[in-house]
Amino acid sequence: MSSDPVLALQVQTIMANPVSAQHPDLVHFRPQTASVMTAATPSPPSPPAVSDPPDLRLPIVVAAVALALAAFWVLAEMHGQGARWSLRRNMVQIAAPFGGAVVVAAGAGAFALLGGLWAPPPAVALPAAAATAASSVSTQSSLRSHSVWLSAGSGSATWKSLVSIESAIASQHAELLNDEQQITAVTNQLGATAQTPTADALRPSADALRPSAPGVLKSELQQLVTDHQNVLGTYNTTLQKEYSFYVATAQSPQSTSELTSVAEYAPQEIGQAITTNLTLVQTQLQQEAQIAAASAAELVRIQAAGTEVADLTGPAPTFAAPASGVLTQPFGDTQFPLEPPITYNGVFYPHFHTGIDLAAPLDTPVDAAADGHVVLAASSVDAQGHLTGYGNFVLIAHADGYNTLYAHLDRIVVKVGDTVRQGQEIGLLGSTGWSTGPHVHFEIRKGDVYVDPAPYLGSQIKQT
Repeated sequence: MSSDPVLALQVQTIMANPVSAQHPDLVHFRPQTASVMTAATPSPPSPPAVSDPPDLRLPIVVAAVALALAAFWVLAEMHGQGARWSLRRNMVQIAAPFGGAVVVAAGAGAFALLGGLWAPPPAVALPAAAATAASSVSTQSSLRSHSVWLSAGSGSATWKSLVSIESAIASQHAELLNDEQQITAVTNQLGATAQTPTADALRPSADALRPSAPGVLKSELQQLVTDHQNVLGTYNTTLQKEYSFYVATAQSPQSTSELTSVAEYAPQEIGQAITTNLTLVQTQLQQEAQIAAASAAELVRIQAAGTEVADLTGPAPTFAAPASGVLTQPFGDTQFPLEPPITYNGVFYPHFHTGIDLAAPLDTPVDAAADGHVVLAASSVDAQGHLTGYGNFVLIAHADGYNTLYAHLDRIVVKVGDTVRQGQEIGLLGSTGWSTGPHVHFEIRKGDVYVDPAPYLGSQIKQT
């Protein structure tokens, strides 16, 4: 069989970046868990039937009377005379103390029974009743939460839309995994290695298969690859739909309230997914709103000031690296799970790094990359006041519509309105917000568009 470089490249691309190894852009949940939202509220289990204990009062009275008569006879024998009673007297002497006790106990028991002082013990039914009550409390508490969850989600169009999206994601993800497993199996049958699926690797070994098998397997492989590509396109579209759903929800107080109500009483998996995703998107929107507002205010200031800010209306600046750190993450598409999804230049990316990361020791000075004007010196925090997203960050406006952003700072040493020069310290490098270690996240924006800082910094960037 002749080699097929196009098919080999397609296989190599799929196997080099399998869906099974990708982190989700947002946290998903199993649609099977959500399906109970439409189920009827279960009825609490009925307690097991408890039968009444048998009435043993009359047999006990008869036995007690018989024991009393026998004991009385034994005690009477102790007064007998003659040799023929000697052996019996010896036995009676031994048994006498026990006989006396039996007489007293039997008499007391008989008197209590016959006098009506020993009523049937009510404790027989109490343990079962107590267990049933405890079980009922637990069941009713669970049912109450389930009922509230059903009530919160059953009439929510927001919730139903999310369930539909998550169901589609789960189905498409499973189909992609199945295609990838079959692609690997067929490629291996054709004599390829999973590590290096090149064009030559698609040529089978001479004794591996019967003569007609390679053509059949190659055709099957091509069909699997085509199906995988089609499903992957649909899958990415659904992921984008999921992200757009959360953006729209976060921008609508009513939708946010509906979804938050569902999350409050939902099973843990669903509640955590909803809360995490809403927090992520709300943080993004909040940060971008701050940046947009600061940039707009700066534009108004420049237009009003005229020649006083001529240095911010001139040609594009030459940028310098903000810190003497090592590049740990470049700009662009990534599989790193902490990077949020965005649409960049009209293309949706499940994870996209909007700047570069320069790692250095904690509290390393962070400098302005060019002359400019501080338009934002802020901290991104969640509802509990914890640093999130960019953490402590600074935004500086430069000439020709450029802005630079410095995030995850340990401390900010400038304030809004300050004019800074290239190389001037603006903060200390840190690890605040969504950060995995000390570094500065550095962005360059032209207007409201992210641009890759690497070409602007060139050899200033230290590679790992």
